[in-house]
Amino acid sequence: MNLIGDVAGKTAVIIDDIVDTAGSLCEGAKALEKRGAKRIFASCSHAILSDPAVQRINESPIEKLVITNTIPLPPEKKSDKIVTLSLADALGDVIMRIQSRRSVSQLFR
Repeated sequence: MNLIGDVAGKTAVIIDDIVDTAGSLCEGAKALEKRGAKRIFASCSHAILSDPAVQRINESPIEKLVITNTIPLPPEKKSDKIVTLSLADALGDVIMRIQSRRSVSQLFR
C-alpha cells in the first residue's frame, strides 16, 4: 500500500464504493494514522460488512464510517462508529422526476 501526500496533522477522509470485510479500508486508515493523520473518517455507498468487518472498524483508527442504507444494516452489525444515511428522499425525487418527465440531472446542480 502506498500513501501519496502529506497527511500529518490533518483530517483524512477515505471514500470507497463498497466495504465488505473492511480489510482494505482499515489498513488504509492505519497507514494514514502511521503517517500522522490527526483524525480519520470514512464513507462508502454500499456497506456489506461481512464478518469480521464491524470488529475491524471498531478496532481501527476510523472515528466514523458513514454509509448509506442501500443495504440494510442488521442490529448485530450496528456500532457507535457507523452512521447510516437514508437515500429515501433522494431516490423518491429521482422517481418523481422520471415519472413526470423532468430532468434528473437538475438534482445534482
